Amino acid sequence: MKDHPSKLVDSIDGKPVIYSDIWDFEKTSAYERLLIAPANKHVELMIDLAEKWGGLYRLLYVMIVSRHEKYPEGRYQCPKQIEFHDATYFLRKYSNLFENDGRHHIWLASDDNKSQLIYDRHNVIYAYGDIEMYNNVLTEKGFRKNKVLFPFIHSHHFNKDNDIFVEQLMNEWEWIHFPLRDSDR
Repeated sequence: MKDHPSKLVDSIDGKPVIYSDIWDFEKTSAYERLLIAPANKHVELMIDLAEKWGGLYRLLYVMIVSRHEKYPEGRYQCPKQIEFHDATYFLRKYSNLFENDGRHHIWLASDDNKSQLIYDRHNVIYAYGDIEMYNNVLTEKGFRKNKVLFPFIHSHHFNKDNDIFVEQLMNEWEWIHFPLRDSDR
């Protein structure tokens, strides 16, 4: 797959939104998480963060915008838990789609240690679980702590050339379909 324009664009100046390998800690009464904003290679970072989990993994593909009648918008859960190497293979196979198209999120989770990574269509990764381990990985990779700011007015781009890759992704498994949640948008 060839590279396409950025999936997230600042609507005021028309420039792609590219972060600078930063992260921030967020804490509410419901959760603690890291908000990670890589400059590039989002999928590889996800793999590096999840590698230490162990056990089996779950995948959730969240399609916010559908461009295919056969596959309506919604949450698509992989019907089985998968090994790390299978998760890695899947994520790498579709990394260009995930990184260059703003119609979706991809979630990776572990039941064993309650860890979860969400690669959001705003080109950031939300990391739940072992915050200290994530911080160590990010430090080794040269990330620095800083406030992650989203452009107030922005647009999500999707390229029709990616439709074929969405169709291939949808044929990987017999996904279990659920409706979108308000928080998915």
